[in-house]
Amino acid sequence: MDDFEVSREIASTAAAQIEIWLYRILTVPGLKDLFGPTQH
Repeated sequence: MDDFEVSREIASTAAAQIEIWLYRILTVPGLKDLFGPTQH
């Protein structure tokens, strides 16, 4: 693999991780707890 393929692989992996993170955040029932006034 050349540098372009490596960087593209890293970018796609990072994008997948971000999608999973966003999905988890947006689907958490207690989302308001993260951004609400209550701090744990």
